[in-house]
Amino acid sequence: MIKKINFKSAKELLDSNPSALLFDVREEEEFAVKHADGAVPFPVDTIDEAEARFMIPSKQTPVTVYCRTGNRSELASKKLDALGYENVFDLGSMVGWPYGMAYGTI
Repeated sequence: MIKKINFKSAKELLDSNPSALLFDVREEEEFAVKHADGAVPFPVDTIDEAEARFMIPSKQTPVTVYCRTGNRSELASKKLDALGYENVFDLGSMVGWPYGMAYGTI
């Protein structure tokens, strides 16, 4: 089941749970230009069982995904859900994220 999450709830989840992850599922070139503070690149096209195991410590780890318009985040959420990840949240579009943006690579 895909869970939608809004900006405020995503920020609260990330702040309250140190193991929670925020993934930018756009292409790495897009990530390098601008991304949410604290986000990690995990392009949707690279999401498979091996990469997910590498990027996400356990199937219970809270994972929030976002992209530019919401299409790739929805696809990423579905992929992670199909791989058995239990706490996947689809933030949708990053446009308007009010909690800080980073520019350039981390």
